[in-house]
Amino acid sequence: TKEFQLAVVRLQLTLEQTCSDLAHPRQTLVCDRSTVDSLAYWFLLGGSEEEFFDRIGFSKDEIYNRYHGALHLRTAALGAENRYVRLQEGARMETAAEAIRIDTLCTQVWSPHPGYRLVENAGENWETKSRQAKSVLDGLIDEAALQ
Repeated sequence: TKEFQLAVVRLQLTLEQTCSDLAHPRQTLVCDRSTVDSLAYWFLLGGSEEEFFDRIGFSKDEIYNRYHGALHLRTAALGAENRYVRLQEGARMETAAEAIRIDTLCTQVWSPHPGYRLVENAGENWETKSRQAKSVLDGLIDEAALQ
């Protein structure tokens, strides 16, 4: 529901603030999720971007400026279909079609951010993809350290 997504945003903001408060000066924080991710799910629920930012009490720029970058690992359901595994009782309950829809929406909401980086599948194995993701993440962290 939209109310759940608003709760996720509040929780994410609290987690980010707590981590920031505890971080050492100049330490880069890396988050698995962000407040922007909830916008993708908001769209999935039929909501508008204007409504989302109005309801969370921040502008799009304020939210995007919270993040130096975003590392997006393309779902295996798109480009590595034979490796996509649906876990009925786990973290990945979506069908391949649902995963593709969510992934597409995540691309839509993050791609305007100047620090957005997408790691595609290109039919490669997880080891190759994870090495590529680590390299991209290292680059984002190095860029953040220069600011």
